[in-house]
This record gives sequence, C-alpha cells and structure tokens, in this order.
Amino acid sequence: MQLTRSLLAATMVAGLLYLAPLTGEQASAWAGKPVQDIENVPVPEGMNMEAIGDAVIDGCAKRNWVATEVEPGHMQCTLYIRSHMAMVDVRFDTETFSITYADSENLGYDAEDHEIHRNYNGWVQNLNGDIRNAMLRASR
Repeated sequence: MQLTRSLLAATMVAGLLYLAPLTGEQASAWAGKPVQDIENVPVPEGMNMEAIGDAVIDGCAKRNWVATEVEPGHMQCTLYIRSHMAMVDVRFDTETFSITYADSENLGYDAEDHEIHRNYNGWVQNLNGDIRNAMLRASR
C-alpha cells in the first residue's frame, strides 16, 4: 500500500511539472512567430491626408484598437486584450500606408529574433483589412 501511494505521488508530481506553464525565454521560443510588418499598401486614388487619417481611426475602431496621432502621416495604434497589449505604428501618405511593430506587453516579444506571440500577426492582419475597407468606403 505504501509503495502504491509513493508511485501515485511521484506520478502526480511528474504530471504537474510537465503541465507547468513555460516562462521567460522558454515561453517566447515556444509561442513565438516572426513579426509580419505590412509595408507599402496602396491607398485608393484621390484621398487626401485628412481622409486617410480618418480611415485609419475608423479601421482601428472596428476591433477596438485605439489610434493616437503622433504627427501628420503617423498614427500609433494600440490594442488591449486581457493582460496583453500590442502597439503598432501606422505611417501613411497619399500613395501608401504601412503597419509596423512598435511595442507590446505580455506577448513574449523577442527583439533579437523579431518574434512575438502567435496571435499578434492575426490581429495586425485584421487591422490592415479594416483600414483598407475604411479607405475604400471613404474614397467612394
């Protein structure tokens, strides 16, 4: 009976260690995906800088990104999801716009390898589509 309890206890401890969450560099390496910046997306013809800026704000609002103007042609957009934060720079002129990584919290960003939590790229792809759709609506 004593041997059975000892084996059961050892098995439970081993199971808990196996299921323990990864931390620090281990978690980053395990969940990391290369950051996919979005570069030089065409802006619909005939849009001025004010209309483009408004479209960026509208696109951000679609999925709860918060847009803050840094300077003309540059918005910083931030998304808060639970304990996570993703921040991107959206730079634009009357020809193109780009979305690039700016900062994050609790997403395991690895600056050396330029990798981040696997969900980040999907959030940015959605933002890209929402901004593009807002620009298309505004250009009609």
